[in-house]
Amino acid sequence: MSDEKPPAGAAPAKDPTRPVTQPVKAATRPLKAATQKTAAYDPAAAEAAKRKGSRLKAHLMIGIIVSTVVLSALIVIRLVFRSKPVEKINIGEMLKNAIIKAKAANKEIFTNRESKVWIKGEHLTADDVAAIKAELKKLEEVDQEFHKIRDLLREYKKAESEEMQTIEQRWDEIKLWIIDAGDVTNGEKKPPEYAGFYIPLFQLIDASKKAQAELKEIEKTKDEVLAKSDPAEKEAARRKIRDIELKLAGLVEKYAELDDYVKKGLNVENLSDKRLPDIGILREEQTLAQMAQKAARELRSQFRE
Repeated sequence: MSDEKPPAGAAPAKDPTRPVTQPVKAATRPLKAATQKTAAYDPAAAEAAKRKGSRLKAHLMIGIIVSTVVLSALIVIRLVFRSKPVEKINIGEMLKNAIIKAKAANKEIFTNRESKVWIKGEHLTADDVAAIKAELKKLEEVDQEFHKIRDLLREYKKAESEEMQTIEQRWDEIKLWIIDAGDVTNGEKKPPEYAGFYIPLFQLIDASKKAQAELKEIEKTKDEVLAKSDPAEKEAARRKIRDIELKLAGLVEKYAELDDYVKKGLNVENLSDKRLPDIGILREEQTLAQMAQKAARELRSQFRE
């Protein structure tokens, strides 16, 4: 290897230890001219597109406005309900007011209207019937209030409460008032007979007491008549006693019919006096009539020949 240096400006000597490389030409690829056609400008289509865009914007604005209004309303409602205190239901007060209302209606029906039939011997007038019908509506309203109160007690898990016991004790009585007022004004019977419960009951009581009073008068004079040994007078007394006995038997039967009327109206098979005090009055008077009937039979036997 020579240590001589190449003259200045001369090309460097080739290094025999390096491989010879050929210069690489840049690959050129002819680009095809774009052949895409440009559509011609259509003013009508441009205007339609512009209108379509305007409608879309309008719809969006309306939607935003409606959503804002609805959302605002919901917020206001929520704030109102949050600020308004929850009203507590006083079931005891509801029940108390319902019973007061029922008693007032029954007083107008029973005391001011019906009672004059057996106390004064008068008949119900058209004005009486109209007044009873008006009070009947109030009783029916109380019946609906009792339904509501009972449902509330069940909802609040108070089925064994004092209020529920009060409802059970008073409801049959109020139902009987409703049945009585409805039937006494339906016009099925004409005076002096009346449908319902209370007028027939007190008419029976009045008739029963009169029969018992007649029987007691005969008992007072029994010894005197028997001492006379007058067959005609004895027979007359015996027949009179027999008539009283038959009358009392008929009254006892009517008491039983009225008892069945109540049980049927209330749809109750076994109705106790404790459950319905007014039925207790009926049964007590029925028992007195039965006792008087037995006493008449025994008295009549003393006047036989």
